[in-house]
Amino acid sequence: MTHDLMKCSIQAMGYSVSRIFITALVGNTYHASIHYSPEGHGGPEIQVDARPSDALNLAVRFSSRIFINRAVAEKMAHKGPPVVANLTAEELVKTAREEMLYHADPTVMVKLEMDLAVGNEDYERAKTYQRQLDEMVLGNRELGLLVALETSIEDERYEEAAYFRDELRKMRLEGKCAPRTPWGAREEQASGTRGRSPLSGSGSGTHSW
Repeated sequence: MTHDLMKCSIQAMGYSVSRIFITALVGNTYHASIHYSPEGHGGPEIQVDARPSDALNLAVRFSSRIFINRAVAEKMAHKGPPVVANLTAEELVKTAREEMLYHADPTVMVKLEMDLAVGNEDYERAKTYQRQLDEMVLGNRELGLLVALETSIEDERYEEAAYFRDELRKMRLEGKCAPRTPWGAREEQASGTRGRSPLSGSGSGTHSW
């Protein structure tokens, strides 16, 4: 359906678009809502979740007001610096994945639950998990960068991925995120102590788990 046809259909049902909201940014995906107001009758105002592109197109056609969430506006108010390192896509993804190991992602279980809800066609439940994810990301810069990095890698937007990777590294080095030992280091530590008693000693001192 074209946006012009959508406008005609909305008007034929006695409604107009009064305003739209850009509500959230998850990774590199924006979320929006459209508000429909009754024209000449006492019907209720209706709010519908929508793609920002559709919402903006309808706002233009109805000369509606456009609002944007302050946190989204502040987050996207400036663009990151250009990538200067000459890395292949494979090398960049590798360094990005290595950096991600230092950062905890509490959204993993929520994403799994949302995928299960979608698989079971329980869309109301999936929508609840989506709102939970939005709230988690908007209130946590480290988590927002993690989600953005993962999304940019999946979409093969490698310049953006490099920027998000560097921002996460900067946060870690400045001590602005919770310390976390990467899995690789944990495995090396475990293999170095495997088979020993926690209290047994060697020439270099006592080893413990």
